Amino acid sequence: MNDPSAHSPPPLPEQSGRRRRAVSRLLAIGLLIAVVGGIAWVIFRPPAVEPLFPKCVLYQSTGLYCPGCGGTRAVDALLHGHVGRALASNPITTLALPLILAGFIRWIYKLTMNRPGSTWSIRLPRAAVYLVAGVLFVFMILRNIPHPIFDLFRPPG
Repeated sequence: MNDPSAHSPPPLPEQSGRRRRAVSRLLAIGLLIAVVGGIAWVIFRPPAVEPLFPKCVLYQSTGLYCPGCGGTRAVDALLHGHVGRALASNPITTLALPLILAGFIRWIYKLTMNRPGSTWSIRLPRAAVYLVAGVLFVFMILRNIPHPIFDLFRPPG
């Protein structure tokens, strides 16, 4: 019953704000280190020979390509400077990756520098979410149509 924390006053708003910013910074730095480590892993351990990278469950079970099939190979190709090979592996990943990377860098910068809007949640307009979902759905349908004209949407091999 003699718990000293039971009688201590709640932290001042300034203290809790500093603590929250410090935790945000640490988490952002940890996330950045994890992403850089993942990039290094893909550069030095190609997905084609690395058993750590999982096979697509949808493709393994149904033979259908999901919108992400070939995405890891596309990232590998981009990291090695082969844009054409990346586009052939997964055009959606290849085109989206620079936008995702720019958004990620901006988000990390805001978190570490306490800029306005530095939050862990990412808000997108509802229309943007529907547009992305629609594009991914159409891409999945097109890459699974068995006609030579749609071969350009399928990953090689």
